[in-house]
Amino acid sequence: MIGRLIGVVFLIPFLWFWYRKYFNRPLLKRVLLLFALGGLQGLMGWYMVSSGLVDRPDVSHYRLAMHLVLAMTIFGFCLWFANDLAPRPWRPLPARAYDWLLRWLIGLGALTAIQIFWGALVAGLNAGFILNTFPLMNGSLLPPNGWSRKPLPINLVENLATVQWTHRVLGTVLLVGALVFVYKVRRDPDLTRFVPWATALAAVIVVQYGLGVTTLLTHVRTPIAALHQVTALVIVAVILTFLHRVVVDARPAPMVADSRM
Repeated sequence: MIGRLIGVVFLIPFLWFWYRKYFNRPLLKRVLLLFALGGLQGLMGWYMVSSGLVDRPDVSHYRLAMHLVLAMTIFGFCLWFANDLAPRPWRPLPARAYDWLLRWLIGLGALTAIQIFWGALVAGLNAGFILNTFPLMNGSLLPPNGWSRKPLPINLVENLATVQWTHRVLGTVLLVGALVFVYKVRRDPDLTRFVPWATALAAVIVVQYGLGVTTLLTHVRTPIAALHQVTALVIVAVILTFLHRVVVDARPAPMVADSRM
């Protein structure tokens, strides 16, 4: 029901703005792409639901993860689109600082995407209801019987203990990476204006880590688990907005060839 309502909420203003000729050609292409992504999400939702909820009260954890990743993609597209529509002054960075900042943000963003995917696997497999201790897993650093399935790689996506362990490890790596990132940004005089953004990113990841641990220790209490999922959306928003300000607003001036050569 909500999915259909979102389509209507999008379609009615789109037709109005199109009729009034508010869209130029590039803008129209982006809006149509967004509409297509929404339709694809509806199709993915049907595909996910078709894997369960009739004879059993759950769905394929793979399809659930695909549905969530596509939803995050649509959210990210909308956010980037909105940032493009609100241009800011160009304040270029030195090429060294720009390249370093861009690499770190892309790395943290990619790790966040992978972590969200594994979080969906945890949710789809109900893997948060087992091994509810932290930081050890019932007294062990490694998941009990974590590599019992054959072939071994299948444990990463189908063994409940290993899926939860992978989600823990990825979250810890992301937390450490965010703390190192904000430390380095604070020490670089060329990046002073991005200190608030780096601090905000590190802070929301710290909060998310705490919510993840709390979700585990409380045996997945629904309000805490829901807040954990919402905070993942906030992390995506902070990373993408930060990245937009770097890529669009802080790109270094292009190199000009020496006319004497």
